[in-house]
Parts: sequence; C-alpha cells; structure tokens
Amino acid sequence: MCHTCDVRMCISVSHLFLGTLLENMADRNTKNRQAHDVQNGRHVLFPDDVRAIRLARRNGTTLRELASGFGVSMGCITAIVYERTWRHLL
Repeated sequence: MCHTCDVRMCISVSHLFLGTLLENMADRNTKNRQAHDVQNGRHVLFPDDVRAIRLARRNGTTLRELASGFGVSMGCITAIVYERTWRHLL
C-alpha cells in the first residue's frame, strides 16, 4: 500500500492507495523521502571518508585494507569504489 499523506504510521484507508513495491519506491523517490548518506541514521562514513577511500583505492590500497581501516564491510567499500553508493560525490 502507498500513502498519500506520507505518514508512515497512518492507517487511514482514505490515505492509502494500491501500488506495487516498485511504484511505492518510485513514489518515495519522487517525493524525496529517501534518506541518503549522513541523513541516514545508520551511516558510518562521512563525505571526507568516501573521498579518502576513492583516492586510496586509486593509489593501490586493497579493498580489504580499506574495509579494515574504516571499520566497514568489503561490500560497502566496493559499492563506494565502483560508485554504486555516494554517487553525488563524484
């Protein structure tokens, strides 16, 4: 179900409309309701960290070394290096 009022806890039937998961995510993105980078309450890295990771990788530091050094998973480092995340910091 999708919400017209965008209040997560709202269960008013008049505020709901049918939609697939993809339609719900598109609606969220259109309304800019997705938390990104430091707005996400679970973030570990900051923009300067991401820039440092990309620079260190270009200079030959391994993914494993970066993950260990920054205290995150290799998957997280890979996503940063290959610009699947933090794209706005290109």
